[in-house]
Amino acid sequence: MAKDTSTISPKILKACFNSFPECTIELVQEIRAGKSGAYVATVNADFPSNIAKSGPYIIKIDELRAIEKEIQAASQARSIIGSQVPNISEPSNPHKGFCGILISVTHDNILQIRDLAKTLVSKPWSQGPADAGKIAQQILEWHQRSRGTESPLPVSDDPSAVQNVIRTAAFDMHRKTLNRSDIHRVSGSDSVGTRLKAALGIDEQTSRLEVAWNVIKPNPLAYLKRQELWISGNGEQQYHFPLAPSHGDLHAENVICFVGGGTYEPVGIDWTFFEPRILEYFDIAYLELDIILRGLNPVESRSAASDGLKRVDWATLFERLTDAKIKLDLITPYTESPFQTREAEETNNYLVLLRQNLEQDCGSALKQRRAWWMSCVAAGLNHARKSNTSNLRRAISLMYSAYALESLLTVLDVNPPTNETPIGLVWSNYYGETNATY
Repeated sequence: MAKDTSTISPKILKACFNSFPECTIELVQEIRAGKSGAYVATVNADFPSNIAKSGPYIIKIDELRAIEKEIQAASQARSIIGSQVPNISEPSNPHKGFCGILISVTHDNILQIRDLAKTLVSKPWSQGPADAGKIAQQILEWHQRSRGTESPLPVSDDPSAVQNVIRTAAFDMHRKTLNRSDIHRVSGSDSVGTRLKAALGIDEQTSRLEVAWNVIKPNPLAYLKRQELWISGNGEQQYHFPLAPSHGDLHAENVICFVGGGTYEPVGIDWTFFEPRILEYFDIAYLELDIILRGLNPVESRSAASDGLKRVDWATLFERLTDAKIKLDLITPYTESPFQTREAEETNNYLVLLRQNLEQDCGSALKQRRAWWMSCVAAGLNHARKSNTSNLRRAISLMYSAYALESLLTVLDVNPPTNETPIGLVWSNYYGETNATY
């Protein structure tokens, strides 16, 4: 989750730059700073006692506790995933609660880099979609190396209860994927339910959500809280959910890209929320929704009426993303496009490359498709829970989650209730905010 580090003063930054014990640091280019997250930049590092280590690095400066946690998590991730997780140096000496680390990336053009988020505001999009596809392929490679690990299924001594017990595994995996290692995401004052109730007036009392006029989808909050919703239908007698390592916070600012592209692979940074075994595909789904929110760029200061075309495009895009096919086909030229804005068409084409290998990876294996759609549901709720996002973005994230949940229930052969009165997203209430940050 992004946090406000705009309190890092130039004096503290300079002190961190100058307090690496074995090297001197020269700033080359800032990548990000301030409210978007920790201070990140490219630097030249000179190691007088070890010339081989001298060269370009990425520097990151953050609160000491966050840096210590990241070093530990990155070490664990590298031991499991390997060289795709960059090496981190020993930290600088702390200064007023902050310190820095050097991130080693062995590319000779490291001094010409930017994060993936910047490609979403640089038009036309050229290299960005390819880099999104490359990072997704890296994630799939982690998964493929870890195949064979699956979530344990509950056991029942009562044969008549097997169907319900097995279906309960889907409910449990849904909560576990959202929760990860933070129990507060599902219950309590910081949970996604509490935040959506306060911000959007949406709760778990009804299982049906009206995401647009007369468009009813299953309510993800209800399926997070109400176990009985998962046990209607005639699905398989056994559910298996493949597990894999996960970055945990793979938004576009945590993907470092190399200007010019070529054969250089993008690099994921900030492994603080790494998990060794979580539901497959979560990172790809989380990044996909982040790209949608940045690409379509909902602007809260506009009126609901003036942003109406974009709301139609959100629904159209989500319909395409949750079609029977996981792989997206390139849409027709803009003159025949199903979208009403150029932004939506460009975002769609961006996601084509992100998903290009998903269809082949999932194939006809139901357990892989279950993992994909459940990861999308959890990714949407994670974005909706963010404390520093806007209500408009919360609504879009919940909408994404609801469309994905419909596809998940179809794959699971679970029949959603049809007799509960739907609760609606009131889009006109989500505009007019001027102090929200992304």
